[in-house]
Amino acid sequence: MPLWQDVNRNLRDCTRLSGREDALRRRRRRRKRVGPQGLEPWTVFGNINEIAFRDYDEMANVHVKDFLPVNEAFDMNMHILSFDPGASHNICETHVQEHGAYIYEGEGTYLLDDTWYLTKKEDFLWMGAFSVQAAYGIGRGPFSYIYSKDCNRDVEI
Repeated sequence: MPLWQDVNRNLRDCTRLSGREDALRRRRRRRKRVGPQGLEPWTVFGNINEIAFRDYDEMANVHVKDFLPVNEAFDMNMHILSFDPGASHNICETHVQEHGAYIYEGEGTYLLDDTWYLTKKEDFLWMGAFSVQAAYGIGRGPFSYIYSKDCNRDVEI
């Protein structure tokens, strides 16, 4: 299976009541919850446009928004990570979490293991556990993507 592929192969379009075919897209991710015992997540509903960006890892040119509360009851989170033109991760990282990323704005290069991939709006990436990874924003506008990340879960060995 390729590490990245066109997002349209993975998403189904749905139609708003207005009848516009391009008005709304649905994204679905299912997995068994394995969070800490005794802590239950709760329903979260809101508008991501009402959440302010904050600096990511103390970098003034990389910004993040959290979709879900940063709380031990949640065993995963989803974020928007946005790079100003020319900005990048401050390190090449690797960790046990798997990631899925949907690029919704701009262009960038993304390091997966030992290969840099050119990525653009509507591309999808899947990063396995322990993949070396980093991103670099190119172009004239922000390079932004929505990504999922496991958290507060023990690794099964």
